Amino acid sequence: MENLDIKDFQSVSAVADADNVLLARSGGTHGKMRVSLFKQAVMQGLTPKIQGGVWYVGDTSTGVQAKGKTPVLETGTVQTLAPGSAATFSVVANGTDSSGNPKYKVNAGIPKGEPGKDGQGTGNVKVTNATQLLANTRYVFMPSAKGSAEGTLSTISTASSTADGLMKAADYAKLTGMKAVWKVPPAVEKLTADSTSDEIVSAFGIDKQQLGANIAYGAAAIVNTTYETNLTKKTYIGNKECLLSASMEMDGSGGQASSMTLDFNYIEGGKLRTVSITVDTNQSDFSFSCSVSESGGANEYYLPVAVANLTESSTGEKVLEAFGGKDGMKSLSEAIKAGSNVFIKTTVYSIPISCNDLLGIVISGSFVNPAANQLTSFTLSSTNTSSCRVKMFSLSKEQSYILPASFCSLSSSSKSADISTVFGGVNGFKAMGQAMKDGRAVRISGKAGNVFYSCPASVTYDDSNSQSLGAYIAYTSDSPYICVVTCNTSNGTFTFAKL
Repeated sequence: MENLDIKDFQSVSAVADADNVLLARSGGTHGKMRVSLFKQAVMQGLTPKIQGGVWYVGDTSTGVQAKGKTPVLETGTVQTLAPGSAATFSVVANGTDSSGNPKYKVNAGIPKGEPGKDGQGTGNVKVTNATQLLANTRYVFMPSAKGSAEGTLSTISTASSTADGLMKAADYAKLTGMKAVWKVPPAVEKLTADSTSDEIVSAFGIDKQQLGANIAYGAAAIVNTTYETNLTKKTYIGNKECLLSASMEMDGSGGQASSMTLDFNYIEGGKLRTVSITVDTNQSDFSFSCSVSESGGANEYYLPVAVANLTESSTGEKVLEAFGGKDGMKSLSEAIKAGSNVFIKTTVYSIPISCNDLLGIVISGSFVNPAANQLTSFTLSSTNTSSCRVKMFSLSKEQSYILPASFCSLSSSSKSADISTVFGGVNGFKAMGQAMKDGRAVRISGKAGNVFYSCPASVTYDDSNSQSLGAYIAYTSDSPYICVVTCNTSNGTFTFAKL
């Protein structure tokens, strides 16, 4: 190929993008470049721009000051257009300002929205007494007719024990009749006879003066037999309902109490536990001491007081819950199998319970609530909560089966003939069982020696073996008693044992 000197190249007056130009590279192999690519590379370096008020070509300053006017934008007219119209926008020249800058007005037209469609009762309520409404007063809407959105606004009535309002008068009376709750911290359960006065105050979580006032007030109210009317708070330690009892120690003159003791009695694990807090009122500043006792040994098992408060309307869940749930039912089953005497401890009574256990699956029993003059029978099921239920019977003499008062004179050494006489023989014993099946209560009534008796009895009757009948009888006179009576129907003999 012939070598050509660049000075021998012919001049051209025009080039096409597809033509090539020679390229002498600063490094690497020389070559050629299409005109289109060459123009693109040159233009990238020649783009003019204003930087710092000076014109630049690429990154090179020309030194020429950039001169121009700043436009001034002003609000023109803003119009509301008919629904469905297209929005409008325009910028119109409006002369110059004092500096010679051009001014422009910005005009806009905005269409309003379409009217809302009629709703299904929303936004169309018509109040006919609106002019009578007062500020800062609550009202309820009273429609003029069924399905009508027209009516009046009436003030909200306040309920009372005699007039309905937001709630029924009967519900208001129940609400206001509820006792407030004194929630004693669980830390009180951990107090011992060795606890100091400061430790006792700390466990209750209130100051010394408040604790002293609470103990003194509670003790005075209970000792003065006004517990139900004056001591208005139900008491709980943790989640355990707590019964309060109290005592006072009088000073030498007998006019003032030198110390007051408030007992917190609650059931824990089938045991009756009592935490007694004593406040010494002789000192200028309150000081406290504590003692703790437990009853319910191998022969005693205590049920929660909630059991005594069950009614026929109590649901199966509530019945089982009152007995301590399935864990409580298991503990009761173990106590029955161990031959323990079962009680409910109330403020006044220790109520004996008559119980039967069927493999820990079903427990049935009954007890007499002397305060309510009722016999309560219960059934518990560990497999079907809905089967847990309570039934109550009145203990009026007209409805009760009467056991003679001589029953209270029986003992474990009583002869079969004497026991038979009390029950009226085999037929009398069966009659008592039939009375239980018929839903009648049993009452001990009459005179034995110089003592008159009229007390209800809780009886569990067993005739699963026709040859040997049995009855588990619990009653309270001066103290609670539990006994077992058996009757051999084949020879008419009886046995009696007090537990």
